[in-house]
Amino acid sequence: SPAAVFFSTAYSESLFAALTFQALARSRPWPAAVLLSCATAVRANGVLAACLVDTLPQRLLVLLPAALHDLLSRARFRTEEDDASWPPPLSFYASVQHEFWHLGFARYWRLRQLPNFLLAAPAIALALSSSDHPRPIRLHTLATLCLLLALAHVQIATRLLAASSLPFLLAIAHLRRRPPLRAYLALYALAGTAAHVNGLPWT
Repeated sequence: SPAAVFFSTAYSESLFAALTFQALARSRPWPAAVLLSCATAVRANGVLAACLVDTLPQRLLVLLPAALHDLLSRARFRTEEDDASWPPPLSFYASVQHEFWHLGFARYWRLRQLPNFLLAAPAIALALSSSDHPRPIRLHTLATLCLLLALAHVQIATRLLAASSLPFLLAIAHLRRRPPLRAYLALYALAGTAAHVNGLPWT
């Protein structure tokens, strides 16, 4: 995997990927929804998996951990002085990202961030390289890409897609014998590990 460094260290991506792909492998919808709900409890972007289940109750189950996180955060951190400035419901985590990570709609679209967009480009291209997937799977991948390009640090695309996007992984499997893809995988695995353990920015 081009995100090997994040799957071999103490990051949440491994558990998130295991829960997400186990859910996709289930033929029964409710066990899949339970697994996706657990994935949402591990990483916030799990809410996007609500489009992978069929019914409203299943979607609410997938979204439940995010809602509980928001409620518990408010109960723990909110004071009476905060009432006027406190973010609206279900936006606590987004407000933290905005305040401390300077994230928000299109806030990452700056010329100085061009290297990070280039770093993410191969993963984005692989995720978009095939449309031969069920509609919910395509919708989930597109939602993830929209999140990455509009609201997040775009360079996390490699590990986010590797942990949740079936089209991304199937594209790698389909093209695995091609030298350019092998070079990409080797470069990201080796350079990513070297950069990450030395505190340098990576995917």
